[in-house]
Amino acid sequence: MRPASECDKQRGSVGNVMKAGLRRYKEMINEGGLNTDQKVIAIQKEVEEATALELPMLQKNLVFLSTYCYRVGTLIARWERYWV
Repeated sequence: MRPASECDKQRGSVGNVMKAGLRRYKEMINEGGLNTDQKVIAIQKEVEEATALELPMLQKNLVFLSTYCYRVGTLIARWERYWV
């Protein structure tokens, strides 16, 4: 089982970020001109860039989730007041 294919199966923001990090890690394994610290920094930068690309989609979904939770919370509070 390949980790990149598992990221593709997930088809979401976390999978996309992980796949970018794995891709850069694979590139850094074959890179001979950099020391370990430089390789780690390159991988971290790739993960940060991928996260920055995925963040707007996550924020867009948070608006829906917060609205939903607010409405359900109000509904439960009203239900509790009448039935308890």
